[in-house]
Amino acid sequence: MQYNLKKMEEADLNKQTVLVRVDFNVAISNKKIMNTKRIDSTIPTINYLESKNCRIILVSHLGRPRGVDMNLSLQPVRDYLSEKLNKEVYFIKNIESINETVNRMNYGDVAIMENIRFYNEETKNSEKFSKMLASSASVFVSDAFGTLHRAHSSTVGVSQYLPSYAGLLVEKEVCEISKLLDNPSHPYTVALGGAKVSDKIKLIQNLSKNTDRFVIGGAMANSFIRAMGFETGKSLVDSVGLAKQLLDSMGNKLILPVDVIVCNESMDRETIRNAKIDDIKINETAMDIGNETTAMFRDLIKESRTVIFNGPMGYVENESFENGTKAVMDAIGSVNGVRVAGGGDTLSAIEKFHMENRFSYISTGGGAFLEMLEGSELPGLKVLLK
Repeated sequence: MQYNLKKMEEADLNKQTVLVRVDFNVAISNKKIMNTKRIDSTIPTINYLESKNCRIILVSHLGRPRGVDMNLSLQPVRDYLSEKLNKEVYFIKNIESINETVNRMNYGDVAIMENIRFYNEETKNSEKFSKMLASSASVFVSDAFGTLHRAHSSTVGVSQYLPSYAGLLVEKEVCEISKLLDNPSHPYTVALGGAKVSDKIKLIQNLSKNTDRFVIGGAMANSFIRAMGFETGKSLVDSVGLAKQLLDSMGNKLILPVDVIVCNESMDRETIRNAKIDDIKINETAMDIGNETTAMFRDLIKESRTVIFNGPMGYVENESFENGTKAVMDAIGSVNGVRVAGGGDTLSAIEKFHMENRFSYISTGGGAFLEMLEGSELPGLKVLLK
């Protein structure tokens, strides 16, 4: 699928007031930002707009507040931005004062608005709220790839009132993900983990048009093991019927575990063992791909030229069950080609094991990344197309 984006470089932005939707939905503990990657990824867009002497109004959400919740304030993000940009960043405490703040700003100044989801109207894509938000600016730039699958006021609504363009991050994300959908290099392997088959079925069906194989681990592998008629004990199982349909329709494209690491409820070390998939006991839970499966997955990935990694291979929160995920990521690092990762749990695993350098691109989006791979229409992307 070709995405013909309206790009910032095509617009006359000189001395314009620009509303920029960013994704600063980051983990904050004790007012300290735990990982600044999402913020840093938008700095090139901010710098570009600064070079055009724009007044820049940044809009983001943080978490899922129900009304005003100062534990989810963007004040720590504002403080970080001031340091990063080496300038004072205005803080707009509420939408009612947005125009007042803009009038005080000089061209080249930057402001950030308080958490946009403090307003219920945001997620409802309220026409009145969208118009109020848009009234503060003359141009809209969308640089929050991680929110493009949401039809909210700050992602879609404002585009009805302002000329709208893709920011540099959105442009980069769309370019990188398009490589996975259009004429990818082969062999093409998708490494899928996570919990539910139902969450990944659309992705599997859409990518199967171009991919050579899916190597499947994590809890979702249990559903396929059950669908093949084997005991899965106390393992998490989801949508066995869907798993059976995929097995019947896709044949040898699905590469499944031949063994798994299991343990009993206590997770005591003495109960941890490597079991063939036909040897899982009724009181055991599969926690990771087994040794033989790990070696098989590693070999298949290493011979690939395009790889997607989405979802850990096991319960990586426990060091006893992290080997499969680490081995898969390490193998991806040796691939001479496109190596892309995306998804919330995926990013957490990558960060935990400091494997960022194993990938040619790591998407900042979770749901948007998956929905784009599914071939779904993203409302926030649609408004940026020519």
